[in-house]
Amino acid sequence: LLVFITSRLYRIILLSILLIPMSGCWDQSEIKEKTVVIGLGIDKVSGANPILLTAQVISLPTSKNIGGSQGGSSNSGVSGISGGGSLQSKESSKTGPANTGQDSGPGNSVTVITSTGKSFYEAVHNFLKYSSRQIMFSHNRVIVFGKELAESGIADICDAMARDYQFRRTNWVLVAENNAQEILTAKTDMGNLPAKELDHLLNDLTQNAMIFPVHLNDLLLGLSGEGHAGSVPLVRVESGNFNPTPRIIIETNAVFKNSRLIGILDPDESHGLVWLTPGKKDGFLVFPFNGGLGQKMISLEIAKGTSKIRPRITKEGLVMDITCSGKGILRETEGLNNNPQTVKQLERRVDQILSTRVKETIQKAQQIKTDFFGFATLFHGDDPEEWRRIKGDWDQEFSRIKTRIRFQINIASFGIIKDSLLTSGGQE
Repeated sequence: LLVFITSRLYRIILLSILLIPMSGCWDQSEIKEKTVVIGLGIDKVSGANPILLTAQVISLPTSKNIGGSQGGSSNSGVSGISGGGSLQSKESSKTGPANTGQDSGPGNSVTVITSTGKSFYEAVHNFLKYSSRQIMFSHNRVIVFGKELAESGIADICDAMARDYQFRRTNWVLVAENNAQEILTAKTDMGNLPAKELDHLLNDLTQNAMIFPVHLNDLLLGLSGEGHAGSVPLVRVESGNFNPTPRIIIETNAVFKNSRLIGILDPDESHGLVWLTPGKKDGFLVFPFNGGLGQKMISLEIAKGTSKIRPRITKEGLVMDITCSGKGILRETEGLNNNPQTVKQLERRVDQILSTRVKETIQKAQQIKTDFFGFATLFHGDDPEEWRRIKGDWDQEFSRIKTRIRFQINIASFGIIKDSLLTSGGQE
């Protein structure tokens, strides 16, 4: 009997172990049965279906063309577009899909499709009326909100995304200067893949921090946090005489409060925001400098930037001590002498420029009474009891916060030569 019980126990244990790896595939489905979204634009339009979705999708080589010869049904709220910047809704666009480019993978064609609905999720599900394939958002890279939608409020859409496992918290989030469809259908000199171009641009910006890139998780935490505010990069399409082909430009941040777009920072304020938020502080400065030999234009790279923000509650009120530091690398000097006295003057000038940018960013936030860099969370963590006392009047308290800003950028490198070639022959 003991042998039978032991043998049966071993079999149960063995079967349990074998079942563990099988559980990871319970919800698997063939990739060829799905349409993969790599970029999503969300706009507000007029009409019975006010939510317009523009999705850049990949048609995998193992599948038939999405939709075949089927046109956009007048009841489906879905259509395909081949590019352009004008908003298209159910009533204005009823054509079939058109390939707009090629993905980097062999045979992967990229298509832009649109859908409308009374709500975000109705518009998502209306995609299914157009194709038998399930729309898969788990490989999406960027989410772009149209300006009109952002101004009217994105709370419901953010809430829907937060509840759906397919919308990954690592998606980049942006606000279009005009409409999101214009961004997702732009044919730039980098090809017809604006979603991938945005992904690359934002990844580069995390390494060269002149603005503050934002993931979906960052936005959700900001809007649901103590300050109920956050910031998102602003994106636009630009073309001109020297660049007839449209280009995607990201150089400023948009500000949200209570889930609504309420303002836009200028480039200097956006750079100041970088020093007030988590993440890399590396970047560059180009500025005029008079070092005794006339005015020179200096190009300085900033590396290993860090910032520490410490809240204090004093008799004078709330105070934020902001201490920032980093390493400076001279990249262009226009013949400036690199003697110790000049270097010290340069360091003071850099500290002054960066301090001014941070100060102007804080002043802008206080003017619009919007804590989009998270001071409220810092005060809450530092003194929960005091925070409970001032929480109800935080907008007013925030507008009265005093700041003490200190920068220390040490110029530690002059590139691979010590002196300018114009003044010393390029000594090593």
